Parts: sequence; C-alpha cells; structure tokens
Amino acid sequence: MFAYVLKRLLLMLPTLFGVLLIITRFLEYDTSLLLKSAAFTLCGLAMITAGVAYEKYLARKEAHV
Repeated sequence: MFAYVLKRLLLMLPTLFGVLLIITRFLEYDTSLLLKSAAFTLCGLAMITAGVAYEKYLARKEAHV
C-alpha cells in the first residue's frame, strides 16, 4: 500500500509545482482572458493526458512483474 501511494506521490508533487508555476506566471503578466482560458485548458488537457499515460505505464510495469 505504501509503495502505491509513493508512486502516485512522485507524480503528483512535480505536477502540483508545475501547476503552481503556470498559475503564478499567468497572474504576473497582463494578458487577455481568452489567452488565459486557452492556456489553462491546454495545460489541463496535457495534465490529464500525462496522468493517463503514467497510469498505463504503471499497469504495464506491474503486469510484467
């Protein structure tokens, strides 16, 4: 159980720092709301895609063990 949580934590912490970096950079600059919404949408889709790919990787890795 601990190893399962640790694997997820190793993905979530850098992801959280990346999200915080993106949010702080967008709040720092004066850009239009349309650009901000497009960037947040694309970043959200990228995060979801990365999470799904990571979960598939872990499933394949555990299947070979």
